Amino acid sequence: MDLGGLVARNARTVPDKEGIIFQNNRYNWKQVNERVNTVSHALVDAGVKKGDKVAMWMYNSDLFMFAFYGIVKTGAVAVPVNFRLAAREAEYIFGNCDAVAVIFDDVFEPAVREMKPRRDKVAAYFSAGSERFDGFDPLSDVMASGNTEEPGIEVDEYDDSEIIYTSGTTGKPKGALLTHHAQ
Repeated sequence: MDLGGLVARNARTVPDKEGIIFQNNRYNWKQVNERVNTVSHALVDAGVKKGDKVAMWMYNSDLFMFAFYGIVKTGAVAVPVNFRLAAREAEYIFGNCDAVAVIFDDVFEPAVREMKPRRDKVAAYFSAGSERFDGFDPLSDVMASGNTEEPGIEVDEYDDSEIIYTSGTTGKPKGALLTHHAQ
């Protein structure tokens, strides 16, 4: 089964069971699936297509989970970027994976804004914190006003789902591609 399908299945079979707990926030599977679906629809509306890469420069959080599963539900490939990386290292990964969208936490906004003119393949930027930044769509607004229906994109368990970058001990980091089945 594909990763997004797992979230949808849990929303159907155990909708009231807790799915994510992060700090003081608790979400049942129905709520998780609805938020994931809004992210999926926002990405599709921004032009993200099956197989496209979406970079995630975020801390571990509930929003990270919604973004990750929202990406894979579109058939796109999630590219988590280590939050400890310097801006130039993160930018290398954005370029190396050919990201067409970037979702980032507030703390990274100055770096993302500075590199934005050089990332011509990136068509959409989403900020994942509570701040509001000109030119970047807030993920919280997307989830509050988006479409909660299933995105209706056929994703196979052997489709690509994620690229994890290595530590780069012998040079630049290399991306390791995983399928939904390999997760």
